[in-house]
Amino acid sequence: MSFSFLKKKSEFFKEKQQSLGLKIALISLCICFVFGTIVCWYMGQSLAKLALKDQQEKLNNKAELASYSASVGLWNFDEDAINSLVTGLIEDPAIQAVTILNEDKEVITHKSASEISRHKESLFDKLVRDTIVAFAYKHQEQISIDLSYKTQAANGPSTELVGTLIIDGSIEYQIEDITVLVSYLAQSIFTISAIIFFTTLLITYFYVTKPLSLISRNILALDPDTPSQYQPVKVSPFNKKDEIAHIAKTLKMFVRRLVTSNKQIRSSEQRFKDLLENSLQGFVVTDENNKIVYSNTAAAKIFGYQTTQEFINLGDYAKTFFDPIDLMSMGKMPKEGHIHFAAEKRLRKDGTPIFLDTNITTIEWHGSLKKQAVILDVSYQIQVEKELRSLATRDTLTGLPNRTLIIEHIAQKAQLSHKHNFYILYFDISSFHKINELLSREVGDEILIEISQRLQKLLGDNCTLGHLGGGHFILLSPPNLSHRQLNFLRDEILETLKFKHTANLPDTPNEENTYTLDLEATFSACVYPKDGQDAEILLNKCEQLNKHAKQEKLSGIEVFDPELDKKLLENIQMEKKISSGIKNNEFFLLYQPKIDASTEQPVGCEALVRWQTPQGSIFPDQFIPIAEESKQIIPLGTKIMHLAGEQIAKWREQHFTPGHVAINVSAVQLLHGDVYGDYQDVVERYNLSPGEIQIEITESTTLQQLELITPMLTQLRDAGATIAIDDFGTGYSSLSYLKELPVTHLKLDRSFVKDLPESDALAIAKAISGLGHALNLIIIAEGVETKEQASYLKSLGYDQFQGYLYAKPLQPEQYSDFLNRISQNDNQAITDTEQAVDV
Repeated sequence: MSFSFLKKKSEFFKEKQQSLGLKIALISLCICFVFGTIVCWYMGQSLAKLALKDQQEKLNNKAELASYSASVGLWNFDEDAINSLVTGLIEDPAIQAVTILNEDKEVITHKSASEISRHKESLFDKLVRDTIVAFAYKHQEQISIDLSYKTQAANGPSTELVGTLIIDGSIEYQIEDITVLVSYLAQSIFTISAIIFFTTLLITYFYVTKPLSLISRNILALDPDTPSQYQPVKVSPFNKKDEIAHIAKTLKMFVRRLVTSNKQIRSSEQRFKDLLENSLQGFVVTDENNKIVYSNTAAAKIFGYQTTQEFINLGDYAKTFFDPIDLMSMGKMPKEGHIHFAAEKRLRKDGTPIFLDTNITTIEWHGSLKKQAVILDVSYQIQVEKELRSLATRDTLTGLPNRTLIIEHIAQKAQLSHKHNFYILYFDISSFHKINELLSREVGDEILIEISQRLQKLLGDNCTLGHLGGGHFILLSPPNLSHRQLNFLRDEILETLKFKHTANLPDTPNEENTYTLDLEATFSACVYPKDGQDAEILLNKCEQLNKHAKQEKLSGIEVFDPELDKKLLENIQMEKKISSGIKNNEFFLLYQPKIDASTEQPVGCEALVRWQTPQGSIFPDQFIPIAEESKQIIPLGTKIMHLAGEQIAKWREQHFTPGHVAINVSAVQLLHGDVYGDYQDVVERYNLSPGEIQIEITESTTLQQLELITPMLTQLRDAGATIAIDDFGTGYSSLSYLKELPVTHLKLDRSFVKDLPESDALAIAKAISGLGHALNLIIIAEGVETKEQASYLKSLGYDQFQGYLYAKPLQPEQYSDFLNRISQNDNQAITDTEQAVDV
């Protein structure tokens, strides 16, 4: 056997990884020691018990033999015999002491054996012997025999008690042998334990701890970045099928997976790096001193650098900050969480500003905490937002603040002025639309631009000037301006509106024309905070005051009046209620039939809008004018057209033929809404015939906006709609403008029908009938309430009648019933108020 392993003694004891073998060997040694101790103790006890048993038998025999001699000696009082007997007994090594007592329990003789001389003992032998002696004395029994002597008496033989023989045994002579035997056994066991200890230590070292140590070294030597260079552990043949081999195989499999995982990680890192490099977002990593440690290409380009290295060489990321406060915020950033800067202003390499959307987070970068900034260039979006803001808050023609921005300026000025008052001056250049009609819209726009420039020059920076469209301007005065100063400012504005303007007409683009303008304006004003503190309400008051001044043809400045304000406030509240009513579907339609004059059969009806609020009904003459002024007539008109289209479709499903349905359309809808789009949408949605909807407009509306309205009506007529002029006869009733319009129907105003058969009313009705028929138009008379009126109108050639003589405005179900009765040849008009709705 080779003992070369002893050369590595220092390595054997120094390596902590091998302590497992030492622990196993120590555990084995402890087990052997405990087992040996138990075996030795048990062996000593067993031998001592055997010795005690043998001694007991000997002592009993000797006591029986000596009892007679002791009885005789006591009976005869023979001390020599007794002493001789005791001396003989005590010479037996199994006897420790002998005592003879008389019948009175008095000691006659007592003798103990002398102590046996012992040779020098080891500590272990002494411990073993003492343990055995203690056990022997604990379990040793004393022999005691009563001594009696037989005598012959007159009445026969008798036995008399003469004393007691007491013998104390001793196994001292055997203890030496037992001690030696147990000692030899213990030494053998401890020797075997030592052999097992060192054998276990060596075996576990070579076949457990050493292979584990090799595996541990291999694991420590494993480089996660280069796992493919790992050398597997070679397992000895002894360990080929045990746990060591399994651990080695598991480690080998782990390394293979690590190699695969490492490849995937490197591939993922490369993909991530490619994503970073090709990302439109910039990524910048900086240390605690704001030194740039990493940048992708996008970040470098955002800041105006050609390469990432050039940007990294900049070193101090703080050089890109426009505002030092932002840099301080970044420095105070917590270890967790992030800071977001929206539209943060930064500097490019050339010093030009850019706007960045930045998210800054704390990350771990190569073992230390760094700050990562993810940046996106939003300069273009900021510019677009500014442009959109300008479009939303600036008049596109003049560049002046529009209504939205003026309201903001009023609110801002109110906050800055605190208790100081200021005027909101509203002025409308009179009849500015005529400039557009006479000179063209292009020239009108040029004049508006020049007016804006002249007003800005006049007012300077002391006042805020806004343009609300057309000839409508708004002015916010400096604080604490007096009424006298306001009038003086008005006079200066009027002087500014007097100027000469040179322009090229569209018809003669090469010919310049100079126009001398002397424009007038209507002025109105409110005072903050006296007349109100809400910007929207103040502006509405100014507009309503201006309309009132224009209607009353007032000169000067129309200022706020509490009585007028009450009416204005009611109008504003009505505007809000109209908007709410449209959303809550509070508006509905009634239908008044139109009757053919010759056949007395219904040919259609007029849709009349009604409004039922939770508080009660509101009449059309109360809400229609306000709806037109506030332009809420546009969504309301759309709602009405859809309600009518939907009802026509329902009647058709019920197999009724309602004829055409006339819908009233205001000039506001034609000029500012999309009546044609609404008409097309209703026709397509409800699958209507184009002629089933008729558009009615008033004569006064037509005359005021003839040039603008005519193309729109033509478009509707081309789409298949019929066009009727309502309230005809109240305006100019001119043949010239009727010829220009795509009209199909004329409706005689009810005021002329009411006065029939008076000569003037009869003459007008006759003239209109002749005029209309000359143009191949269908003539309708509305407001027919008596048969006499119907008879006169029929004689004048009127084609259709509409009025209470035939039917009041009806609910859809009542109109269906009306058609049903007519179809059954019941020509009686519906006049019963229980059937008709008298509104």
